[in-house]
Amino acid sequence: MIKVEIKKRKECNYFYSLHVLGHSGFAVKGNDIVCAGVSALVQTAYVALKACKASKIEQYDTGKCFKIEIKNIAEDEKEKITDYCDFLLTGLFLIEKHYPKYVKIIIMEDKDGTS
Repeated sequence: MIKVEIKKRKECNYFYSLHVLGHSGFAVKGNDIVCAGVSALVQTAYVALKACKASKIEQYDTGKCFKIEIKNIAEDEKEKITDYCDFLLTGLFLIEKHYPKYVKIIIMEDKDGTS
């Protein structure tokens, strides 16, 4: 199963951390449409987020997990970041809806702004 952990702050409209772990097990590696869909969404979102000039976006890819962290967002970039995050999450939720045995999304919301 693919597990997607999303961390966000209550006062923000975008996440500050997204961590994707595991393999869906829908099909053998290399032929798995669920993994391919999640991977395409996450990697495309990372490239779009990274293009935001006034923000610090970090990515970690260990081969077994993929993590995006969003830090230090400039005020004039927040709307764009929010739109990219919304697009990514919409796609991930649709995959989870259609393949609930293979994708699990967990959202953790900080109430006090700490992680």
